[in-house]
Formats: sequence, structure tokens, C-alpha cells
Amino acid sequence: MKRRGKALWQQPIGEKLKIKRKRDKGVKPQKAKRRHPKITPDLIHARHWYALRVKSQKEFVTQDLLKERGLMTYVPVRKEWRHRNKFDRAKKHKELISFPEAVGYVFVGFTPNQLWQGAVPHWLKIFELPTVKGVVGINSRPARIPPVRLSAWAKVHPNGVQRPDKEAYMRTHKEFKEGDTARICNGPFADKEVPVKSIEGIKTTVILEVFGSWREIVVDTFDLEKVA
Repeated sequence: MKRRGKALWQQPIGEKLKIKRKRDKGVKPQKAKRRHPKITPDLIHARHWYALRVKSQKEFVTQDLLKERGLMTYVPVRKEWRHRNKFDRAKKHKELISFPEAVGYVFVGFTPNQLWQGAVPHWLKIFELPTVKGVVGINSRPARIPPVRLSAWAKVHPNGVQRPDKEAYMRTHKEFKEGDTARICNGPFADKEVPVKSIEGIKTTVILEVFGSWREIVVDTFDLEKVA
């Protein structure tokens, strides 16, 4: 007996129903992207900033937890093209992934009304977080970061340094650019070191010596790596 055409109220009671959501063919669900808002000198000078020591690879988690508690945080980040997993590596697919520039640290800023006992933050609420290990201090006292130093760092990393789109098609940790010398990894010209002339997405133009003359050939960008 087929039940495919029956409505929900016509199905037998007590039986588990599997309801599948329809999705348009060829349309992929959008993933939530992590946003890194820019930090300005005005925000820095209006708050008292401290450096928290957190567990490794828990910088962004701690940042979200502190944000839920009404605190402003700053994590200098850089964005690099990396493989999500081994399946993406097999497909040569890379994505822009954010990495903390200061591993194991999160900067948190307190407004004057969030402080007590002479500009000493209320650390008890912060240390309740499982990802927080401590705070940078001097003589067992939390050390306030000078706004000038934090402003200088914010100029270099306002919201993360993003790598060029061309690196999305290159081997990890072996990226190159126009003018560099690269090594061919696969094909009949493997292990040849050639200068890179231009990069256009998945294809790269290099200059190779063939039968005593220099010629321009096009190879896959993934089949090249920078010569150390």
C-alpha cells in the first residue's frame, strides 16, 4: 500500500514520518560567514583594554562568549586559502579561513561603568568561561594595554588581512606570485623550475626552455609550487 500521495492527517498514528524538504536543483544552501568588524581608534581610546589568555584554537569561541556578555573584543586575524577537510583537498577546493594572528590571546575592552575598584575589571564573571585561562598582568595584577600600542596593531589588522583570490588554486603553504620561480610538480616537465609570467585562476603561464628556446606554456596552477 503506497502512502506517498496521502496527507499528514491520513497517515497511521504512531508511525514515524520522514518529511524531506524540497530544494531547488542546483541551488546550494548559503553558509553563515563570520564577520570581523573593523576596530577604530575611537573605540580603543574609549575603553580599558586587557589581554586574556585563552585555550589554543578557542579564540573565536571566547570572542563570541564575551560578546554575549556585552563586552567588546578584538582578535587580530588573517585570512588564508585552506582546505576544509581531506575531501576538499582531493577536489582541489579551498576556502578563505580566518586564523588568529595572536594565538592564545583575546583582547577585551571595558567601558568605565564596567569597571570597579580603581579600573580593575570584574574578572570573576570572565573566569567562569571554560575557555579563559588567565589575564596578562604584572606583579599578579592585570596590566592595562596602552591604547597607543593597540591602535598601532589595529592599523595593521583592522579586521583581518585577506590573501589574494589567486591563492585559492595553489598548494597550501607553497603559494607564489607573478615573477617568482616555481617548480612543476606533475606532467612531462615535472621538477622543472620555471619563472611565473601570469596567473589566471586555475591556469598559470610560465616560461620554459624547450629544445633550446624559451617558450610560454600554460599549466594548472595547482601543479606548481614556489621554490624555497
